[in-house]
Amino acid sequence: MKKKWIIWIGLAFVVVLAGVMRSLTGKSVNVASLKQGAAMEAVYASGFAEPGFQTTVKSRISGRIDSIEADEGDTVQFGQLLAKMDDSVPKADLKRGLAELDAAKKRLLLAPDIAQLQSTIAAKQAILKNATLNLDRIQKLRKGDAASDSDVQNAATQVDSLRNEIAALTSQLESIKIVNNSDYKVRKANVSSLDSRAKDTDVVSPLLGTVQRRNVEPGEFVQVGAPLFVVANEKSLRVRATVAEEDMPKISQGQSVIIRFNADSEKIFMGTLGKIVPQMDSETKSFRVYIDLKEVPPWLRSGMSCETNIIIEKKETAMLLPLEVVELPKAGSLSKNPVVYITDPCTGLLCKWMGSPLVKKTVRLGIMDKSLGVVEVYGVPLGTQVFYPQKELTIGTKVLVGQEIDWYNERIGKDNL
Repeated sequence: MKKKWIIWIGLAFVVVLAGVMRSLTGKSVNVASLKQGAAMEAVYASGFAEPGFQTTVKSRISGRIDSIEADEGDTVQFGQLLAKMDDSVPKADLKRGLAELDAAKKRLLLAPDIAQLQSTIAAKQAILKNATLNLDRIQKLRKGDAASDSDVQNAATQVDSLRNEIAALTSQLESIKIVNNSDYKVRKANVSSLDSRAKDTDVVSPLLGTVQRRNVEPGEFVQVGAPLFVVANEKSLRVRATVAEEDMPKISQGQSVIIRFNADSEKIFMGTLGKIVPQMDSETKSFRVYIDLKEVPPWLRSGMSCETNIIIEKKETAMLLPLEVVELPKAGSLSKNPVVYITDPCTGLLCKWMGSPLVKKTVRLGIMDKSLGVVEVYGVPLGTQVFYPQKELTIGTKVLVGQEIDWYNERIGKDNL
């Protein structure tokens, strides 16, 4: 009987001791070790490929589409025919205009009234010449009293009358020439316009490129300005992306850009940040930027989507931690410094078994790569094990090192470089 009591007392002691030890033993918490590696701060921007040279070919006249000469996907040369419009009316108008121009030209050069006036003026000028000679002769006779003042006056009146007649006829001739010349110019300008209209029935490509889109069908009637084709030079493909308003102070022309197209997300392409559009889109609160590709993959087509990272800063040997183990200052908090949770060095067997008190360590941050979820940290030595924050953990709580998360190989391994 006494032996049984000793056994029960021993068991009770073990249970109580286990409970006490459990209360004194720290909680197991996962950790992330500080690693050294490459880090990059970048601005993320989504975008898509588009041609650097693209134009919409519009109808210059109203009319019916007779035929389609190029289709979507076709490579076309500069000036190549894309479509043919009905030219029966423009050609008829041009023919009539040419006939009217020819008649105006004949009126200008061979008009009967002009020839008659020119003949009359020539005859009057001959009579004036004789009258002038007669006036000179009578004036000389008057000096010798061989002619009277009345004779001189009559001769002078005849000369003045002839001069006035010639001046009036010359003015009439010039007026007719001006009218005919003006009419000729109007007819000539009209022919030029009609000729352009007739030529506009040929819809041609304004550049060397590929037909991206065709918006018309044979037999369709189109109005002036109707979009008929979209032609683009796909050899000049670039990326058009949007950058958030808060990221604009970080970017500038010439920065390197990492590009991943969704069609082949495993491969990385490099580019250079080119033009930055100064006007913000008020709806999306973003700015449009253009990225020049250093290499255009042969499978890339206009409209293909991509994700880009505009490189702000890059380091090959940075002290890194995953972002989630760094506690950033909260809005309204008195503390303005980021912190991490670690423990004081533990060398004794008991502390390794029971755990060490959790302490808060203030750190300074460097490059923050949000795309990979890593941050550069100053203030803790390489290899330091940092505990993942948990709600129930407070300063002084005893913790044990749990599972060490292999975050580095997951995020900055060879596949993510």
